[in-house]
Amino acid sequence: NLMKSRSKSIEAPLQSNGLEKGVNQDVLMMEETGKKEDENKKKKKKKEDTNYPNSWLVTTLYKTFKWLLIESAFFKLLQDLLAFASPQLLKLMVSFTQDKSRYAWEGYLYAVLLLLVALLQSLFLQQYFQRCFVLGMKVRTALMAAAYKKALVMSNDNRKESTVGETVNLMSADAQRFNDVTNFIHL
Repeated sequence: NLMKSRSKSIEAPLQSNGLEKGVNQDVLMMEETGKKEDENKKKKKKKEDTNYPNSWLVTTLYKTFKWLLIESAFFKLLQDLLAFASPQLLKLMVSFTQDKSRYAWEGYLYAVLLLLVALLQSLFLQQYFQRCFVLGMKVRTALMAAAYKKALVMSNDNRKESTVGETVNLMSADAQRFNDVTNFIHL
């Protein structure tokens, strides 16, 4: 009984060290250093990945604001479809005036439909431009914030590579160009 308890107490520390079943301690140390080297390589790889983004600016902006972009495209599509409906209604109205045997309510219907199409077309165009201007401001704000954040974490050596004027230009004029592009991107 004493022998069994002794062997259990001896096995417990050996198992916790990973030395059960005759594993040599030198092999275990090599495995641990190998694991540490693998971890160091992974950390270095992660640092390299964080220093260099995997995607371009335009694709990142698209992924960030794609639903607002799709929503504005939907309003523009509706406005364009209604732009094709107006001439068709006008054609029906002209054909109504040519034929004297038609009922008067058809003419009123065409006039009301023409007015309704013009109103809806104007409303959809206004919604399109409103969403595009909001999108432009969000893109401009995101770019300015990214440039400002980058300027705050830059090292002194990197700051020497560009002047203050270049940084200010990046944060204002170049961000404004993206704002202007997004306002009329679907056109």
